[in-house]
Amino acid sequence: NVFRSLKDPEKTREAHLAALEILNSGSSTASETLEVRFELARTQFLLAHRVVDVPPSRGGRGGPPGRGGPGRGRRGPPARDGDFGLGPPDHPLGPPERHGSFGGPPDSPERRVQDDYLRQAISLLEQLQNEHPTVPDIRQLLAHCYSEMSQSGPRGAQSGNAESRNKDIEILDLLVRDFPEAPDYQFDLSRAHAAGVNPREGSPDAEQSLREAADLSEQLLSKYPNVPAYQDFLADVYFRLGRILQNSGRYEDADDTYDRTLKLKQSLANEFPEVSSHRAWLAKFRESYSDLLRKQNKLDQARSLLESSVSDLQELREDDPAK
Repeated sequence: NVFRSLKDPEKTREAHLAALEILNSGSSTASETLEVRFELARTQFLLAHRVVDVPPSRGGRGGPPGRGGPGRGRRGPPARDGDFGLGPPDHPLGPPERHGSFGGPPDSPERRVQDDYLRQAISLLEQLQNEHPTVPDIRQLLAHCYSEMSQSGPRGAQSGNAESRNKDIEILDLLVRDFPEAPDYQFDLSRAHAAGVNPREGSPDAEQSLREAADLSEQLLSKYPNVPAYQDFLADVYFRLGRILQNSGRYEDADDTYDRTLKLKQSLANEFPEVSSHRAWLAKFRESYSDLLRKQNKLDQARSLLESSVSDLQELREDDPAK
C-alpha cells in the first residue's frame, strides 16, 4: 500500500508478488482458511489492477473476521461480522480511461498476465461466495474484479466487457439492497453505472447510465455532504452528462448540468485550495462550459468563464512552475 500510494508501479508489483508467494507457500491447513483465501484473491486482484494511485484496502468498515475493531473510515458504518474492511478503491474521476500501470496496451503479454490473475481471483471469489454467502466483502471484491474485467480490453471491442459490467452492477445492486445504510456499496454502484461511459458516444444507454450514477451520488451527498470523493465523482458524472446533452443539441439541459458541475468543483477548490487538481479540473470544466455558451451566443458569459480559467491556470503555474 505504501508503494502504491507513492505511485511506484514496479515496487508495488514486487510487493504484491512477494505477498502472493507467501500466501501460496503456507501450510495446507492455513491456506484453506477464509482469511487466507480472501487475501490470495485480493492480491491477485491487485496484480491485475491498472490504477496505481488506488489504495486497495483502507479498513473502511473494520478488520477481518475475528479481528474485530470499529470502522475507521469516515464513510463506512461500524464494523459488521464477516467484514474484511475492504473499502472501495478511490478513482473519483474514474473510467472511461483506465490504462495499464503494470502492463501495456490490450493484447500485450503484460496485459494477458494481468487478466490471468484477474480470472484466478474471480474463480476463487466465486467459490468463496458460494461457501460464505453472508460475507459482504467477498461480494464487493468480486464486483471490483468484474469491473476490472470490463475494462480489460479495448473499449467496446469485447462482448465480454458488457457482461462483466452487468455482473458488477448486479452484485453491487444486491449489496445496496442488503445493506442500505452502507455508503461504500452505494458509491461503488454509482461508479459502476458510470464506468466506461464515453460521452462522445452519446447513446441513450450512455445517458441513462450517467443519470443513474448521478441519482445515486446525489442521494449519497444528501446524507454525507462533507465527503470530497462523492462531490468529485458527481462533478465528473455531470460533466460527462453535459457533454452528451451538448453534443445532442439539448443546450438548455446541458447548461443546467454544466452549472452543477462548476458548483461542485468550485466548492472543492474553495475547501481544498492546496489540491491543485481541483483547480485544474475547474479550469477544464469552465472551458467546456464556455464552448456551450458560445454556441448559445452568450458571448459575455463565455468570455468571463475563459478569463477565470486562464487566471486559475496561471496561478497554478506560478504555484508549481514544474507543472
